[in-house]
Amino acid sequence: MAKTKKRTQNPIRFRKARSDARIGSVQVVIEKKLGVPVGSVIFVGPDGRPLRRNSTISRLKAKWAA
Repeated sequence: MAKTKKRTQNPIRFRKARSDARIGSVQVVIEKKLGVPVGSVIFVGPDGRPLRRNSTISRLKAKWAA
């Protein structure tokens, strides 16, 4: 029987972002959950440039997979 680890903290986020979700909406949710200032969460591509807020999570995954 496998040992299960006890959590030391409650998780902040329970689900991963949907692939059709917009990057801007995910940024806002993360900022609110973590309690950080607006604009402190930025999604970047492999080239280091910030992604547009109206881009989707699937596009972000595709850029990093290439």
